[in-house]
Amino acid sequence: MSLIGTTSISICGAVAVRFRPQAWSNILIEDSTSDYMNVLSMVFSMLGIMMRYKACSWIALLLSAVSFANTRIGDDIKQIMSTFMLSVSSVFMSYLANPLPISAAYFNTPEPSSRP
Repeated sequence: MSLIGTTSISICGAVAVRFRPQAWSNILIEDSTSDYMNVLSMVFSMLGIMMRYKACSWIALLLSAVSFANTRIGDDIKQIMSTFMLSVSSVFMSYLANPLPISAAYFNTPEPSSRP
C-alpha cells in the first residue's frame, strides 16, 4: 500500500505507515493579492456610498478592476463581480447625490482676490 507522502512497511502481516515529508518545491504558495484588493474595494465602496466621497468611489473601482485582473480559475466569480458592481454603484450614487465634479480643495490653491 503506497500513498502520496507516506511509505508503508509490511511486517508479519501488520502494516506500519510512516510519514515522509514532501519537498518544499511541491508546496504551492498562495498569492492573496486578489483577496486583499477585493476587501479593500468593498471598504472604499462603502466609504464612497456612506460618506459620499467621490475619490473613495473611484479608488474602489480601481481596486475592484485590479482584483478582477488578478483572479485565478478557482476563485469565486460571484464574489468578485458583486464587489465590482458595488464599486460601480458607489461611483454612480456619489455622482447622483452631487453631480459637480471633484472640487479642487485637494490642491489648496488660493482664490484670486478682486482688489483694485
